[in-house]
Amino acid sequence: MEIDTAIAEYIIKDMEPLSVVENKGFCNLIKILEPRYEVPNIIKLKDKYIVPMYHLTKIDVKSKLSNAIRHTLTADTWKSLADEKYITFTCHYIENNTFQLQSIVLQTKHINQFLTNVDFLFEMENLISFWNLDSNVKPFIMTNNAELINIWNIGEFHHLGCFAHILNIVVNTIYNTISSELSDLLHKLYKLSSHIKPSLLELEALKVAEVHENMEKLQFIQEDVFKQWKSALCMIQRILKIIPVFAPLLKDNPKFITLLPNEKEIDHMNALVELLKPFETATIMISYEKKPTASLILPILNIIEMNVLDKESDSRLIRNAKEAIQIELGKHYQEPRSQTILKIATVLDPRFKDLNWLSGSEKEEIHAFVKTETVNLIENKKCKGESIEVDEELTNKTENICTEDTVETNESMDSILTFFSPILKKQPQNIRTVNDTETELELQRYFREPCANMECDPIQWWKARTGSYPNLSLTAKHYLCIPATTVPSKEVFSTAGHIVNKRTRLSQENVDMLLFLNKNATII
Repeated sequence: MEIDTAIAEYIIKDMEPLSVVENKGFCNLIKILEPRYEVPNIIKLKDKYIVPMYHLTKIDVKSKLSNAIRHTLTADTWKSLADEKYITFTCHYIENNTFQLQSIVLQTKHINQFLTNVDFLFEMENLISFWNLDSNVKPFIMTNNAELINIWNIGEFHHLGCFAHILNIVVNTIYNTISSELSDLLHKLYKLSSHIKPSLLELEALKVAEVHENMEKLQFIQEDVFKQWKSALCMIQRILKIIPVFAPLLKDNPKFITLLPNEKEIDHMNALVELLKPFETATIMISYEKKPTASLILPILNIIEMNVLDKESDSRLIRNAKEAIQIELGKHYQEPRSQTILKIATVLDPRFKDLNWLSGSEKEEIHAFVKTETVNLIENKKCKGESIEVDEELTNKTENICTEDTVETNESMDSILTFFSPILKKQPQNIRTVNDTETELELQRYFREPCANMECDPIQWWKARTGSYPNLSLTAKHYLCIPATTVPSKEVFSTAGHIVNKRTRLSQENVDMLLFLNKNATII
């Protein structure tokens, strides 16, 4: 029985198909390790071990979800290697007592192409009901899938687009809308790197030069740089790095001399790096699963908007690229409710609460949003007969919360500080406040405090100050659990590929069950 359980856990944790117990190699290995042991068949393994684990884990997940006052859902569609279409739902929340940001995969559904919007919406409502998710504030469904957006629009859900996907769309607009000048440059650079790879002589010479110049080892791009802008950026950066030592090596080689970028093209390359680097930094920052990210969206957009302002020194290529970015940026997050959600999340992030890029009247408007939302949350708790309790022991233990446990590495923190420096340098304006209710007094104290350092974890900052801000910390829990991206959900896709393929022929039920157990393995 102990070995049976170990095999079940092996299948779950390593994402092996159930059919592994029928593989000759696996059975032979077990026979050598324990000749007396008989490997269970698929039915026994599933019904006696995996299904009970699934049911027990669901109970534990429900218990964990109940320890939160707000839940947010991310959802996105994906295709298996067998070309079957699925959708995975992940729930995000802040634990009420521990102030820990958690993400739990709830369900993976097979999408029938003939399923109507109404039927799908019914499935969504069943999901929320089954997991006892909060009903007063509907979860935010974060996806840019056109099919799903239409579904959310006919229901009571609010769609907040995946920021990583939006950034990708914005940058790709450059390649889709501007002249062939950029495309020609990318083709030339890609051809250059492609010609280098087969040439061992030049590659060895390059390695010697790199060692001499104390340069890091060059890894040439193998991805499609015409579809993946991050690959194009990487290629440009690496070629710029090796040009000083690479050009002299091949200046007399007619095969390469025509591929080397000229002075004008090098200027374009440097300008493109300057233009695209903030997008790369932003994509990394919003992909953290254990830290608040929705509060980063507005500050990042402000930085990007500043970065795409026209300069006299801009070439025609760069001006066209900036114009394309500006037009595409104006298409996203314009809906009033989305703006309100993002503004509240930003002002409740103690690193950005001064909103230095906004005018005084705009700040007052956002402060009013926070006050109204906080008052409504308090009233809802009172209607339910709940009180706002403060764990003094928890508060006392976390006074010095911005310590080594919550900081980034020096390298990544330098990158973050550099990225946000344009808005951190500005001086905040005075905001007119009115002494009245307890909530207003908390707001005044909160805005008088200095902004937290960039290395601080916002959730842990609130955890340390629950006693000082019992009402505002409640609102912070509601909004800081909202992720900026569906990246955590998308991580499921690569995992799913191990179990959903033509060879395994797993039922839809097994796909959901194995993904659920694997992604929630720490609960088992």
